[in-house]
Amino acid sequence: MDFAKKQVGKLLQQVKLAMLSHTPIIYIPTPNIEVIKELLYSPECTNAIIPRTRERNGRTEILESGQFFEKKKDKDNNEVEVSIIDNYKSNIPKKNFARPTLACIYCDKIAEKTSDLYSFVRLYLDIKSNSNSENYNRPEDVRFARQSVCLVVTPSLQEVPEQLRPYVRIVTVEPLEDEEIEEIIYSQLLEHQIGLDVFREKMDLLTQMKESFRGLSSLRIKNIMSQIILSQSIDFDGIVEREVLKTIHNAKKEVLAGQLGLKWEAISDDEVAGLDNVTDWIDKHAPLFKDPEQARKNRLEIPSGILMVGIPGSGKSLMAHVTARRMKMPLISLNMGMLRGGIVGESEHNMKDALRIAEDMAPCVLWIDEIEKAMSGSNSDGGDSGVGQRMFGTFLTWMQEKSSACFVFATSNDISQLPPELFRSGRFDKKFFTYMPRLEECAAIFGGIIRKQNEKYEEYLDGLEKSIRRTMSQKLFDDMIAEPKFWLDVLNETCNQTKAVQGEEKEYHRPTNKLLSGADIAAIVKEAKFEAYQQLTSSEKESMNGGAQPKDCVYEEMSFKAVVEKVIIDSNPYGETNLKDLAKSFHVLYQNQFTPASKNPILNFNKYDDDKLEYSHEERDDQEEYDKTLYDTIVGAINHYLPKIYGEARQ
Repeated sequence: MDFAKKQVGKLLQQVKLAMLSHTPIIYIPTPNIEVIKELLYSPECTNAIIPRTRERNGRTEILESGQFFEKKKDKDNNEVEVSIIDNYKSNIPKKNFARPTLACIYCDKIAEKTSDLYSFVRLYLDIKSNSNSENYNRPEDVRFARQSVCLVVTPSLQEVPEQLRPYVRIVTVEPLEDEEIEEIIYSQLLEHQIGLDVFREKMDLLTQMKESFRGLSSLRIKNIMSQIILSQSIDFDGIVEREVLKTIHNAKKEVLAGQLGLKWEAISDDEVAGLDNVTDWIDKHAPLFKDPEQARKNRLEIPSGILMVGIPGSGKSLMAHVTARRMKMPLISLNMGMLRGGIVGESEHNMKDALRIAEDMAPCVLWIDEIEKAMSGSNSDGGDSGVGQRMFGTFLTWMQEKSSACFVFATSNDISQLPPELFRSGRFDKKFFTYMPRLEECAAIFGGIIRKQNEKYEEYLDGLEKSIRRTMSQKLFDDMIAEPKFWLDVLNETCNQTKAVQGEEKEYHRPTNKLLSGADIAAIVKEAKFEAYQQLTSSEKESMNGGAQPKDCVYEEMSFKAVVEKVIIDSNPYGETNLKDLAKSFHVLYQNQFTPASKNPILNFNKYDDDKLEYSHEERDDQEEYDKTLYDTIVGAINHYLPKIYGEARQ
């Protein structure tokens, strides 16, 4: 591989350009100390920045890369390798520059070295002052100082002190190329005397490994490969693919564990109901992420991400998990609220650092939940002194410019709180919205929750001894409770009526009973389960923990149906208490032309007249009373509330 295209080659080129522009301080924010050492000591970089020299017998001797170290005894008489280079220093010389000097300083914060760095800058610029005029052999020191350079290395990007900013150039460490990662993988195999043909029939796995290793340092990749080989996940006899990828993913979790605001998420295997347009879009674009290099060769752009808004509990967060699972990529969440700092500029730097790390983890899905909270204050000069606005600007710039396969999945519960800049073309590839689910979608959500709980109960039973398992109920819920028909009957019996309510201007409809969101459904199942348990007899409760006569299931069809119907009637779901919010969100969705997440949404934008602030009733062939109630209720709320909200403002 061409050295100039390698990680250290690209870093060396940036450093040389900074020196040619007469920048005295080169700031490299990276936790990858391995690449810094390679920059200082590798044969290709030897003397490329400043000739490495040492004084010997009164003469200055230029060294080659193989002469940088020598063996010495430490205090315990152990042989160690130490650097013999005089002009590679860990501190900036404050006087007596005898020759050009390369200083490389490792520190947690660049601000800790402000005084020393500024002293070097003053000498570099030949700025005289009473404090240093007597300490320097001025002509010689200035001449050699101007041929010197100071590299400052910190683990992450820090705010550069104001007095140093004009004299500092920030140089970034590019992530390893796939070819470099492949070289490291092969070198580790050969080091353990494993032939390269172990991947002969596993080229798909090799591609997955290279993708998963992206963003990690060469040292960490070597350590992970050693762990994989020593655990015999790769050996002379073959490869255990699942264990190899699991080890790499666990290592990436450790990388994120110490990063502010970022978290590696365990991907749920739950399915989502009523969001078919989203899943179809994801399935269609997933191949671009499986081989991003091939996509680029075909001149196809990798999608940046999607924005998904809607009422709470409508499956947005679950859809993030579904997206990662269908794309076969890790899911990383970003909590922007955790990035806010107390020092001026700290929040923006934290944001840049988090986004850089997320890109290094690519390919991945970056999930930003409730993005409206993170962007609070971005569309005003409010009490946060513009911090939210600057963070928002940093995020938008990154979204516009990023080229990595880091797919952003952003969700929002309140679209009215999002700044309009977020909706412009070029930010997100697609904007979806979720609304109140229809009857069949509600039934699917109910059934999915019940099936998941049955599966977890079965897993619990499988972990018990057979003698104990035989004495317990073999199912948590009757199989019929997970069937759509069970829930269709329940919902039609409890949520199928409306009553007319006379408003100030128009009549609109409000449910006498309930219209449910996904969050309402989860809460109803939880409460119904508790109430049903309270009604069990003592012997029935014992059968859950082992009894003489265990039942087939804990919760039977008819008894649970009666309980869940009562719980629904006693509840206060979203569709009963938030009609004004539903109407307002519809108007914003219409104005920004969001795409419905469902293939069969309850409302149609084509029937809305924004000039009149009115939704025209349409002829519908809804067969279910629940859907008729849902439609009448939301349309009534739109036509009742929107003229009040926006009518006066337009006059």
